[in-house]
Amino acid sequence: MGTHTERDSFGDIEVDDDALWGAQTQRSLQHFDISTERLPPEFVRALALVKACCARVNVHLGLLAPERGEAIHDAAVAVAEGAHADQFPLRVWQTGSGTQSNMNMNEVLAHLASRRLGGLAIHPNDHVNLGQSSNDIFPTAMHVATALAVHQRLQPALKALREAFEAKAEAFRDLIKVGRTHLQDAVPLTLGQEISAFAATLAQAEGHVASALPLVHQLAVGGTAVGTGLNTHPAFGARVCAELAQRLDLPFRQADNLFTALATHDSLVQLHGSLNTLAAGLMKIANDVRWLASGPRCGLGELVLPANEPGSSIMPGKVNPTQCEALTMVCAQVMGNHTAVTVAGAGGQLQLNTFKPLFAHALLQSVRLLGDAMRSFTHHCIEGLQADPARLDELLSRSLMLATALAPHIGYDRTAKIAAQAHREGLSLRAASLQAGIPADDFDRWVQPAAMLAPAAGAPENDPRAAASAAVGGETGRHRPGRRGGLVNWGNDGRRLRVLDLGIGQFWPRRRWVAPGLGLGAGDGRVALSRHVVRHGLQRLRATRNGGERVARGRCGVVDPRTGGMRRHAHDIRSSTVKRLYLLAKRAAKRWPTSAISVSARASGAGTTSQPQPPSASTW
Repeated sequence: MGTHTERDSFGDIEVDDDALWGAQTQRSLQHFDISTERLPPEFVRALALVKACCARVNVHLGLLAPERGEAIHDAAVAVAEGAHADQFPLRVWQTGSGTQSNMNMNEVLAHLASRRLGGLAIHPNDHVNLGQSSNDIFPTAMHVATALAVHQRLQPALKALREAFEAKAEAFRDLIKVGRTHLQDAVPLTLGQEISAFAATLAQAEGHVASALPLVHQLAVGGTAVGTGLNTHPAFGARVCAELAQRLDLPFRQADNLFTALATHDSLVQLHGSLNTLAAGLMKIANDVRWLASGPRCGLGELVLPANEPGSSIMPGKVNPTQCEALTMVCAQVMGNHTAVTVAGAGGQLQLNTFKPLFAHALLQSVRLLGDAMRSFTHHCIEGLQADPARLDELLSRSLMLATALAPHIGYDRTAKIAAQAHREGLSLRAASLQAGIPADDFDRWVQPAAMLAPAAGAPENDPRAAASAAVGGETGRHRPGRRGGLVNWGNDGRRLRVLDLGIGQFWPRRRWVAPGLGLGAGDGRVALSRHVVRHGLQRLRATRNGGERVARGRCGVVDPRTGGMRRHAHDIRSSTVKRLYLLAKRAAKRWPTSAISVSARASGAGTTSQPQPPSASTW
């Protein structure tokens, strides 16, 4: 192969005859023969697009002859469309400003434009690089390439994977399974609920990526060497951004501060942070999927993955979770890239960050890897994902954590003994419960996995929470500032207590009752603690400065669990004291021992709308 002589400010250098580049590119090839990583094609395309827009704007500003400008523009468009891809051979590991790659593009475009114009020479610096510096054009191309890759590659793949998980969550919504925490059995949930967490994780990641893009859309063009815009037209940068925005249909604009656009690349660090978060979520999802699909005979086996290819060269019939493995490797690489991007972002000195090629390489690689891996994971794994209902039922029926439904009825300690006995002796939870003296009808009524899937489900009979909420027309336990009254509800069996409007909290028998600024022992778990609740509620009424312990109206009755209203009234009095109201509540509790009792009171006197503070524990 022959050579020809190219010349730059350092002198002559020989270049291969089939090369379109010039002297500076050739010097970079010789001086930076480091590894094999080249700047990615996405970056080359973006840099060519930036050059095309610069040429067009320079013509419009009267700075460049139209024939020269159009020749440069057309050559740049051809490169952006994929032509002459072999003419950009430079490594990532070069000058930190990317000057050699900028000159590589300038030289190739100058050669192509000169060839088109015949005898009219195009200079790589004077014409192609007119009004530009590597310091502002290289980061502009970085931002353009990144924004295009995110919009065209990453976001569609992320959306498709989220929608695939949403579809599976809906398809599996009625399949109840055992939950797991710490890789140990836990209370049940549905397979749809479990998979809905995957979809929600991806939805959050979508928001993180989208929130980082507005700063990426701000471009450095027009800042030239240090951000002052020396040797360029004042309108050049803004017009180039407008040209790019029109061509690419993205909201590009000139950076608010051109100095920081050259000296720091925090916007790219932030964007890669969102990619790192996405990678963390995807790794968790992929690991969960392969855990749930482990088996097929001796693992969890709750999910069935598509069989895409043989899994072993020595074990016939083996199928492995290969899509999960590929995705987790991608996530590991993205996490490594984030370390590189973080260090690169912190590595600027004074007016210039000199890690720009590393930014382009790592960031675009992360976008490309995540986009491609999510697309593959969606099509080759999640869309064909199936559940094994028989296996789900088998494992659920063996779970001892269904005992959690017994605790509100027989207490935590007794339930723990039953579960321990069942595990120790290899019994079912039902068999161990019957041995412990729990009637079969009670066990079957209390332990129903389908009733353990939401806060309102699985609660003991006559649980006052829902009824109390309906009685005041709002959420249970919500404090409403400005109200002078309050509603106290509890189940007489001591299973749960809830105070409404007074913002007091919730009681669980034989544990400590937690409320802001208040800690109470459980007492005997029944009427004694109920008295504490009533007294505390009316302490709140007294805190409204109503002038004493009297209440204008007291009401005590049984809550109808169907309507939330009072089914029967024990007492409805116009005036009472705190002590009297407590005695009325105690009498109602004795009369209807299995029902939820509601006690309400309104303060006497004018009162105030100020927010009362709960009494300290020393009050009791």
